Amino acid sequence: MGIDSAQLQPDLRSVRQVLVIAPHPDDATIGAGATLAALAAGGAQVEVVNITCGDKGTVDPSQSPKDLVAIRQAEERTASAILGLSAVRFLDFPDFAWLEERPVTLAILAEIRRQKPDALFFPDPWLPDEGHPDHRTVGLAAAAALVAAGLPHVFPEAGPAVPSPFAVLYATNRPNLFWPAGPFWERKRAALRAHQSQFPGALPDLLMGYWAEQSEKWDGGDGPKEALRVVSALLMHMAPQIDV
Repeated sequence: MGIDSAQLQPDLRSVRQVLVIAPHPDDATIGAGATLAALAAGGAQVEVVNITCGDKGTVDPSQSPKDLVAIRQAEERTASAILGLSAVRFLDFPDFAWLEERPVTLAILAEIRRQKPDALFFPDPWLPDEGHPDHRTVGLAAAAALVAAGLPHVFPEAGPAVPSPFAVLYATNRPNLFWPAGPFWERKRAALRAHQSQFPGALPDLLMGYWAEQSEKWDGGDGPKEALRVVSALLMHMAPQIDV
């Protein structure tokens, strides 16, 4: 058929340019922190783009949303440095505002065409129990942008068409790859602790324990792993899969 098998079965370990789409500051760490740290340590350029500013992410009514934005951006920069990532950026869409998918898709598409990544990380918008509208909208927008990346007549204002990256869905219950966290598991824990406004006290340890238990249920007990779903760009449209 003239199709390279790598187009259908991409190898995450081979990537050199990674773009991570995060609905909020902290989501990249939560969803794939250990994997991203491992890729960065292996020489990949890993850039995180935070879609919303996270200004609603507090249970404290006395916390100013404006001040919270500054706090969360500082926390995200610290966490990204702990993970060894190349860059972190903020697009500052409003948090928990029932975003429209079209402008978010355009923004993500512009990032893809600017960076030309091999892999695009984003949250699984089809997670059955996902209650946060930002995660659903951003995930759907990222999937649409990935499909559109190589189509020159789709949002030409976002830049010239580029080859579509393959998808890496995090926060998924349909994993087809279990990335061994190894020494990067503790680095993820440290990055999570950097998000003090979101994860105070013992909460990072509680979550890390839960994620380790989940990975053991899925893929055995030889150390914690991050559950991801890797999908070729060719299979992101009209391609039913029953591999998990």
